[in-house]
Amino acid sequence: MTLLRCTDSAVLSPQIDNDDACQHCCPVQALQCRMEACLAAGRAVILVGDLNICPQPIDSCDPGDLGKFRDRADKKWLSAVMKQNGGYFVDLFRHFYPTR
Repeated sequence: MTLLRCTDSAVLSPQIDNDDACQHCCPVQALQCRMEACLAAGRAVILVGDLNICPQPIDSCDPGDLGKFRDRADKKWLSAVMKQNGGYFVDLFRHFYPTR
């Protein structure tokens, strides 16, 4: 088993455009590569911490325009690595509390 603790202090505001958001994605893509390498080595992976990404409108207190909300690069990345979208990972909070 591999336990990775991650905190990312780069909180992106809704006003940041996608070009600036891509700077945030480089660290999370590196994290994804590390997690996938651990999985490929046969290890279970648990990621704890705070990525400061609200992947779904339910996770935000003010999602605003849903088209713009889902169009951010960091949200697209996180959604892509989730199991329900073909990835390997599960958001345990959302799994146990789907409406909260």
